This record gives sequence, C-alpha cells and structure tokens, in this order.
Amino acid sequence: MRAAAIAVTACVIILAGCAGAPRPAPEPVRIYTEVEIPVTVPCPEGGPPGRPDFIDSAEAIRAVDPVDLSVLLYSGRLQRDEHIARLEGVMAGCG
Repeated sequence: MRAAAIAVTACVIILAGCAGAPRPAPEPVRIYTEVEIPVTVPCPEGGPPGRPDFIDSAEAIRAVDPVDLSVLLYSGRLQRDEHIARLEGVMAGCG
C-alpha cells in the first residue's frame, strides 16, 4: 500500500511538471550560403595567346650535350604546361 502511494505521488509530481507554461517557439535559424554564378566573358581580341618559341626545338635538341638533354626536355615540358594552362584559362572564360 505504501509503495502504491509513493508511485501515485510520483506520477502526480511528474504530471504537474508537464502542466507548466508552454515554452515559446524557438527563433528560426537563418543559414546564408554564398553561391558563385559564372558570368560569360567575351573572348579576348585577337583570339587565344600565340604559340611561344619553346626551348626544346629540334635544333636545340640536336645541338645539346646528351647529359643536358633531359634538362632541356623537362624545361620544354614546363613551358608547354604553362602555355596550355594559359590557353585553358582563356578558353574557359570565353562564353
């Protein structure tokens, strides 16, 4: 009997706690996101940049010492990569 009285009292206390004033609704959360929108740009006057004189021309390869050949070819590769990057940048911007 005593245990039932304690259980009933506990339920009454718990339910009384739930009967309190309602909580106000939380403020809405605002999330701001930055979005990049591509803008078309006209192609530059005169077209893409011209082809440069690469350091590893056929004449330069014939004239270079075999020990320095790999350095010459690597330098030419770097020049080509730079030229291709410029071309891709110009063509990506054309719309």
